[in-house]
Amino acid sequence: MSASMAAFCLGLCLGQVIQAQKGPLPKPSLQARPSSLVPLGKPVTISCQGPPGADLYRLEELISRKYLDQAELSISAMEQRFVGRYRCSYQSGTSWSPPSNQLELVATGNWAWGVAGLVAAGLRGPQFWAQRG
Repeated sequence: MSASMAAFCLGLCLGQVIQAQKGPLPKPSLQARPSSLVPLGKPVTISCQGPPGADLYRLEELISRKYLDQAELSISAMEQRFVGRYRCSYQSGTSWSPPSNQLELVATGNWAWGVAGLVAAGLRGPQFWAQRG
């Protein structure tokens, strides 16, 4: 292939990449495997998926506002401290995607931490009513 043909192909390819980057980035998807309902002590992986070629992924836990600059969070044994709402986004060039839909990670099993823990985690627990005798 001649140098001028190679330059033409390179220009065409770059033009398509630049054209593809115009406009808003698509929203990523967030999922928990094997499920977002996780028995205490069992493993779960939270994964963010965006288009190929994303430069950086960010996973965010919404209650604490803490984040990790990675596409996956692997939890080897589910604990109550991981319960909460998560979302993710990705960076492509200098642009950030809109956030994914929220994923709510719920621990199942022994609920020894009570209703206060459910409320702190942003979950609705059972309602208790007191009556005066």
